[in-house]
Amino acid sequence: MPMALKDKIPKLALKMPKFGIPKWKLPKLSALLYWQAALGTLILLCLILAISIWLSGKRETRDAFSDGRRLLIRLDNGAIEGKQESAEPTPPAAQAKTETPASAPAQTPEHPAADAAPTAPAVAAESSPPAEAPPAATSKPEGMVELPAPLAAADAGPVLAATVPLAAVNPALSEKADAGMLPSIGNDGTKPWRYYAKPYERKGSLPMIAIIVTGLGQSKAVSESAAKLPENFSLSFSPYAKDIASWVKTARIAGHEVFIDLPLEPANYPATDPGPYGLLTGKGQDNNDAHLQWIMARTQGYTGFVTSQNEAFSSNAELFKALLQALGNRGLMLVVGHEPAKSDTKQALETGTTANITADVLIDEDLSAAAIRARLTSLEQIAKTRGYAIGIASAFPVTMQQLNDWAAKLPEEGFVLVPVTFIVHLRFS
Repeated sequence: MPMALKDKIPKLALKMPKFGIPKWKLPKLSALLYWQAALGTLILLCLILAISIWLSGKRETRDAFSDGRRLLIRLDNGAIEGKQESAEPTPPAAQAKTETPASAPAQTPEHPAADAAPTAPAVAAESSPPAEAPPAATSKPEGMVELPAPLAAADAGPVLAATVPLAAVNPALSEKADAGMLPSIGNDGTKPWRYYAKPYERKGSLPMIAIIVTGLGQSKAVSESAAKLPENFSLSFSPYAKDIASWVKTARIAGHEVFIDLPLEPANYPATDPGPYGLLTGKGQDNNDAHLQWIMARTQGYTGFVTSQNEAFSSNAELFKALLQALGNRGLMLVVGHEPAKSDTKQALETGTTANITADVLIDEDLSAAAIRARLTSLEQIAKTRGYAIGIASAFPVTMQQLNDWAAKLPEEGFVLVPVTFIVHLRFS
């Protein structure tokens, strides 16, 4: 190699760029890589933990649905998803043979002739309400009765006409007001709650059980199932139900005495709202009177009202007494959903002239077949001890199925199913 070239090589090497990392930057780079690695590891652990929790919850939900610990009820059509412990629903039990013959439903000792025959001319048939009454669907001839057209589902079967029919809607027991047609006591003193009660004649001394199903009219499937229960079940409809007059008519054709749910201020108000026509403690008597008249005018042919389990309206003794007086003035009765907490309210119920009864058991507070059967057993024990018991049930498919199964076996268990009004009549004869 020429000497001149050898002398230039070191100089060229000195001019070449250095691609290494300066030594003074190495500590900072190591720290950055460390924290990046730690953060990535933490994110990965959190992701793994979240996936594990999600998979565990999904597996628990699947197991809960498979063993019956959890049910999914669809509010739009009443369908129920998940395993149910009960068997397939059985047909409604036949009406007890001890009831009054259909030809003379109002001649029993428990239904005085005065209540059964007001002085004003009676309506010839259920399908012919008074001219001023809210429009109702036209009934079919005796025998098989179809559901009202606006309510009938494609797969809905017919509802059997009652073996012991109710009294027809009577114009003498209503009066016109700004809110509509309101119940009223007849000129001869006949009260609507007695006149529209289910005719029943008791024979023997078996313990009596009465059950009222509430919240009806919101779901077609459940309301149709309730109408097909044995006749002595009492049915109560939500005042906010669409086509409530048609639902009430269907229930009465099937032989069920009818009540209306009374929306009172609940214990957790305003978190839970009783609706636009609910009776509230802070709105004043005039407001409550107007709301009550709207509710009363929703339909005709009912016996009275039912309060909910969680209402707190009765804690206001003054307003509750005014409510009792308003119902009594119109000849209606009240089913109280729970034992009142205040002594003033209890005294108003016990000493007043408004017919009332307090329920003993909420049958389906725990919405499972096993829990419902347990509550029905509790109801039987109360009936054995006291001679009668009253239960309240809600409008759920599993409840309808359990009530059907239970009613079919009730006679062999030594009990008799009676209308709610029959027990009230014994107390307010």
